[in-house]
Amino acid sequence: MLGPADEISLIDLSFNWGSAYDIAVLDGVWSAKSVSHPATVLTADTADDLRHLIRADYANASRRAGAGRRPVTDYLSERMST
Repeated sequence: MLGPADEISLIDLSFNWGSAYDIAVLDGVWSAKSVSHPATVLTADTADDLRHLIRADYANASRRAGAGRRPVTDYLSERMST
């Protein structure tokens, strides 16, 4: 059973990250399983530690997804020079 502070943390994590991660707490271990990459499971001892892991993982995933894309300014420069 979670205490009131952990319940609030679980609600907060689920509200903010629930579309990208399945958030859970089991036997005191906080976990977040990536919805888009189910093999990615983050675990932590506290909600705050899990929040930091989620932010870092999400930022890395966003960078990986953007790899190979050219900045919009490249396209604009090409269009303006023609």
